[in-house]
Amino acid sequence: MIYNLLQNALPSEYGISGRNNIHIPIYTVTGLIEQGDNIACESCKAKFYDRATCNEIVMRIDAGENSLIIVDYETYVNQF
Repeated sequence: MIYNLLQNALPSEYGISGRNNIHIPIYTVTGLIEQGDNIACESCKAKFYDRATCNEIVMRIDAGENSLIIVDYETYVNQF
């Protein structure tokens, strides 16, 4: 479902449909997942010097045996 949304529906909503070479950077993960945002972390550390030792993990999820689908949205959007 998410693949079809990113491949067809979203480009159509923004008037950029008809492109045949849209790459969807998508992957499935299980277990403990940690995500960070390097750009946001650098900006935060520049503003708040006491956070210089931050581990830069913005989100931590323990999915256990369940699967989560992750889309690298920034890479996806930069195609347009």
